Amino acid sequence: MDALAVGLEIDQDSAWTATAGYAAGDVTVDFETTSTNTWSLDATYDLGNGVTAGVGTTNASSNYAEVNYDLGGGAALALEYGTADMIVDFEGGPDEDILAGTTISVSFSF
Repeated sequence: MDALAVGLEIDQDSAWTATAGYAAGDVTVDFETTSTNTWSLDATYDLGNGVTAGVGTTNASSNYAEVNYDLGGGAALALEYGTADMIVDFEGGPDEDILAGTTISVSFSF
């Protein structure tokens, strides 16, 4: 089932953040913009068997691409490429640090 989500958050100093997200099957697309003229666009695709791929860009021309593989039992393998250090805010998931250059990592959760 397709889903569309929109949001607007305004703080006491009148700073705001607007978000929009769309999900259809295995594909998600998220957009965020703020009162400070920053924006980001991210997309993910679930390839199945624990493999997901993602890409994104920002107003600062920071771009990334990644492939994640859930190894099971709390272990994961990731291959990432970023044009600059950045923090990616995944809707419904934890923020992720993406470093400039190519990174291969293994993580374990207990």
